[in-house]
Amino acid sequence: MCRSSTRRAARYMARFPCCQECERKDIIVPAAVVDHKIPVRCRPELRLDPKNWWSLCTSCHQGIKRRMEAYAEKANMIDALISWCDDPSTRPAALQQGIGPNQFGL
Repeated sequence: MCRSSTRRAARYMARFPCCQECERKDIIVPAAVVDHKIPVRCRPELRLDPKNWWSLCTSCHQGIKRRMEAYAEKANMIDALISWCDDPSTRPAALQQGIGPNQFGL
């Protein structure tokens, strides 16, 4: 990551220091990472777009976000990740029920 993007991520983390997924559940947990909603490997042009960022704790980054990415890639719905991250009610039922990636049945 270049210095410019590291500074931008640090500013974002200063603005959103708590996990945005946990905050929805009224749980306050410090964020550990500024994550790309749509992974850079899928849409590199969104790497520096703050609309594609969210602050996550380690648990959410390795849990729900990993499941969302796996589902989106398997279902060829990568562009839906932004809305799934911003509004959990738009997530497919399998993600809302906490089903693992090997059980998606796609």
